[in-house]
Amino acid sequence: MANRDTRLIKTIGSQGLRRLRQATVAVVGEGSLGSQVTLLLAMSGVGNFILVDPDKLEEHNISRHACDLRDAGRNKVDAVSDLIRSRNPDVSVSALALDALTNSEVLALADLVLVAGLGSEIVTRQLAMILRQMRKPALFGGVYEKGVAGDIFYVDPNSDGPCFACIASRISEMRPARDVAVNYGIMPDELKAQPGLGAQVGFIASPMAQWTLRILIQDKRILCQVPGNCLVLANESYPYRTDDDGKPVFMRPNTTRWYDHARLEGCNVCSPLDGQQDLTLDDVLEI
Repeated sequence: MANRDTRLIKTIGSQGLRRLRQATVAVVGEGSLGSQVTLLLAMSGVGNFILVDPDKLEEHNISRHACDLRDAGRNKVDAVSDLIRSRNPDVSVSALALDALTNSEVLALADLVLVAGLGSEIVTRQLAMILRQMRKPALFGGVYEKGVAGDIFYVDPNSDGPCFACIASRISEMRPARDVAVNYGIMPDELKAQPGLGAQVGFIASPMAQWTLRILIQDKRILCQVPGNCLVLANESYPYRTDDDGKPVFMRPNTTRWYDHARLEGCNVCSPLDGQQDLTLDDVLEI
């Protein structure tokens, strides 16, 4: 046992660490959110990663990214791969500078797929449909405009729980009176969200990493299980709903709210009404 494992075993036990070492996590999107989540998972003992992102790291990304100026100009996946190996030399990494939509087969070996702030509602929705067809459990995370808030939610197509469309629709319904941009469903795809501070991204990244560990370990004696399938997090005072008079109700800064969403009746993706057919990926691409 390496000395660096001592603290991990004291926290999650040898059984918990063994499960993490054996697990394979795919992270689609190695930007500010994805890079921070990946680093936290590697430091926590996850043994195998598939990193997918076609983009290069640019200098203006550095203030929010886990990597630094020495990596500017490199593929994000290569930079993050080197970073996590420097923290956990035993980790196995497949770094793929590819588009996950057109190369989804690279996700086949993953036990869990993390979709981390892709910045496009259309791309995220298409990827969610692909993951559903692959029967891959996925954790979706996003940071809202200027880092004011964010959300994380879990979708398991092998269960009778809600699909991506069900939860994204519910999140959209919770949209406050003022427009708050998010990287799926809540803002038009042609608009670009303004990035927040690195610390604000970190407030979303840490719970996303912790939730991932809970899913992989699957033992409440080691780590407690979460009380729902959707977590909304506020960095600033965030109007997350309206009251009966139509006035906004605010979350306080640095607070969270859990939701346990059920399937939407008549959802075209996971529970169509009589006479309707499930949407296929081609249907989604045409929307």
